[in-house]
Amino acid sequence: IEVEIFNQEIWDTDGSTVLATVKERYAELVLPYA
Repeated sequence: IEVEIFNQEIWDTDGSTVLATVKERYAELVLPYA
């Protein structure tokens, strides 16, 4: 899993929005293969 720690756009985004995106993408891209 790649984490974009140097992406300023992510740092500037509200935390709850980032968390929602992470949850959605995990459910779509990781969970089906776990």
